[in-house]
Amino acid sequence: MSLILSLVVQSAVFFALAEWLLRRRGLSLARLGLGRLTWRQGAQGIGFGVILFAASNVLGSALDAALRHTLASAVYLRVAGPQWAQQDFARFDAPWQRLAFVLTGTIAAPLGEEAFFRGYLYTALRARKGVMVAVGCSALIFALCHLSPITAACMIFLMGMALATAYERTGSLWVPILMHSVNNTLSFLLLWKQTS
Repeated sequence: MSLILSLVVQSAVFFALAEWLLRRRGLSLARLGLGRLTWRQGAQGIGFGVILFAASNVLGSALDAALRHTLASAVYLRVAGPQWAQQDFARFDAPWQRLAFVLTGTIAAPLGEEAFFRGYLYTALRARKGVMVAVGCSALIFALCHLSPITAACMIFLMGMALATAYERTGSLWVPILMHSVNNTLSFLLLWKQTS
């Protein structure tokens, strides 16, 4: 339960920090696309989320297969070891603990992370360096903050780029939040099945 509580607190801190930093610049998350959710934004977020999940799995599998065939076993295990979510998920015995972990990863984490990484960080970088640099740099910082093995970090980096691009194109933070949530939901359901 301490892991779940720490993830909730982390997500709340990301959200509050983004709002505070934006207010110092005379902005708010609502003004940057976290206003009323429309049907169009909801459909875009869900649809893009499914596409993101599928693309991540295909690319992740291809990268994993390439590394498995080119690296020595010991090196491969260091580079492509299990993600923290896999290790932690396997520790939860009770279904309610797994459900609490899934809800945290599919609701709290997307809200907090998107508010900070896309709502604050991406917009701040875009204002100073332009869209291309902002997409790349915000995605890189997003990936590094997840403290994942190299293969997972590569996928999180690409995911961060997709989320920033979706935000840039739609002007709505709801779209990357829903994309992130759908991706996490499908990932956790797959993980639940694999560890049952």
